[in-house]
Amino acid sequence: TSASVPPPSSQYRSSSPFSFMRVSLPANWSEVSGDDTGITYAPEGGYRASSGRLEGVTHGFQIGVSKTGNGSLQQDTDQLVAAFAQSNPQLRRQEGYSRETVAGRAGVRTTLTNQSDITGQPEEISLATTRLNDGRLLYLVGVAPQRDAGTYNDVFRRVRQSIQLSDQ
Repeated sequence: TSASVPPPSSQYRSSSPFSFMRVSLPANWSEVSGDDTGITYAPEGGYRASSGRLEGVTHGFQIGVSKTGNGSLQQDTDQLVAAFAQSNPQLRRQEGYSRETVAGRAGVRTTLTNQSDITGQPEEISLATTRLNDGRLLYLVGVAPQRDAGTYNDVFRRVRQSIQLSDQ
């Protein structure tokens, strides 16, 4: 239940999810899963894992890299949303895309809604994407219960704004 999830710390700490990236996250969030394609950070109680495998996140932030796209940033982001929707049939986009600058690069951002597999409650997902220099798509996903979205959207914005990229 979200009652047991502590609010995001006002203290931030730096993390390097990939060799080419630095990001600042709430100090009370830790890495709960990760590999060379993506890393998820969440507070204690903000995720469910079984046998060491992440099953889902109710509160947290995922940073991922997908293969090189062949369309515009918006088209490739649409494909990413479609891929997410395959395992989340309730996933809906709530708005169009707005421009977002990520680490000084052109990006897009949108808001999605879903029904949490863990709580059964509505959740809001903030999705932003930009391109890496090799053409791959960098995606940033913030997840929070819809009722807490106001608080978490500010945190997700701060995390996105903290990103530094050094991919050459």
